[in-house]
Amino acid sequence: RQVVEIKHTLKEPRALTDPVGTAGHTMELRLRDACWRQANVLPGRKLLDFPCGVQVELSFSALLSNILLVFGTVRNSGPTVQDCTVDLCSEPVMEDIFSGPGRSDEMHSLLLSKGDNPDC
Repeated sequence: RQVVEIKHTLKEPRALTDPVGTAGHTMELRLRDACWRQANVLPGRKLLDFPCGVQVELSFSALLSNILLVFGTVRNSGPTVQDCTVDLCSEPVMEDIFSGPGRSDEMHSLLLSKGDNPDC
């Protein structure tokens, strides 16, 4: 048999709905709060123009609070381009969570592998 035992050193009752006490830690709390808000702001859509005449639109979406999805769409391929694909890479290199064994078959990686060498 298990006996319920509650131990605490609180001098008064507390609840998760109690206001957050900021006395003595106001600056640190404001700094952490500002950093958290800034870290969760998605970038706006961006148009990238390449010298070969290709225009690519990047759009962003959040999967979770710490996973950013980036989509690349060719908007204009230019008059001299016959075949155009979008490959995404990042500097510094970020983990690609959608490729590799056991990963989702619905989402395909657009990150460049080290052997890829795009024209433009």
